[in-house]
Amino acid sequence: MSLLSGCGLEHLEKSLQDIQYHIARTPSNEQQGIPFSEEILTDELPLNWKEPNLPKYDRTTNPQEHLSYFENVALFHHYITGVLQNGDFFKSLTKKPPPNFYNLLALAEKYINFEEAREYKNEVLDEKRKKQDDKDLVHHNAFLEKALTLGKHPLNE
Repeated sequence: MSLLSGCGLEHLEKSLQDIQYHIARTPSNEQQGIPFSEEILTDELPLNWKEPNLPKYDRTTNPQEHLSYFENVALFHHYITGVLQNGDFFKSLTKKPPPNFYNLLALAEKYINFEEAREYKNEVLDEKRKKQDDKDLVHHNAFLEKALTLGKHPLNE
């Protein structure tokens, strides 16, 4: 008995029809191997657009890793335009842009570490101020209690 006879052929034919149906419903840009929608493809690039300086894929490394570089750069560009326009990091990039992606990542990491250290320092200082305020309050309360037990008003001493 042949695999192509009977239900085997019917199953194959059904699978082929399903594939044809899905291909027919797939947008033409995806059929051509372009992973972007028509809206993205027809949208104009900003006037100051510069293509990211990414290493060309040479098929010797993991393709997913190479794609992650592009995704990181795309995310970074999106993040910069939305959030960091007035920050020190953005200003440093406009004065002296890094020569390549790896230098950009290293610079970003330095700024992130600096910001985290500054934030931590501020938290520690705030905690010290709060403790000092608590000590002052305890000292003040003790002074009031002593004055009241002696029958004196603290402001009339």
